[in-house]
Amino acid sequence: MSAKPKPQSTEINHIRNTLADVVDGLGQTRGEMHQRFDQQDKRLDQQSKEISERFDQQSKEISKRFDQQDKRLDQQSKEISKRFDQQDKRLDQQSKEISERFDQQSKEISERFDQQDKRLEQQDKRLDQQGSDIAAIKEMLQALLSRQ
Repeated sequence: MSAKPKPQSTEINHIRNTLADVVDGLGQTRGEMHQRFDQQDKRLDQQSKEISERFDQQSKEISKRFDQQDKRLDQQSKEISKRFDQQDKRLDQQSKEISERFDQQSKEISERFDQQDKRLEQQDKRLDQQGSDIAAIKEMLQALLSRQ
């Protein structure tokens, strides 16, 4: 077995100092990494906040525009409904007027036909009377002619 030689104290001090320097360097690097992570977290938080604010603002604007559109559509719907009601009333009134005119004209035409029927009946009666008178005159003439 061979014995390892014991390192000298200056060499141990040197190794110790080197290791201390490495540990200090790693500690600083670790601190810098944590500092950078914190900066990145702050940036991400800020960006997230800005995005959230923009999203909220856009959402409010879109909601406002939809509300305006909804109000406008409601107003247009009311106006259209009102116009349809007016048109419906107007058509009902026109239908009523046309029906009244038709009934009046139908009544007038019926009265005219009734008058024409009465006149025709009177003419028939006159013709029948004239026919009877002519027949009576004919008989008289034949009776007079036959006596001669």
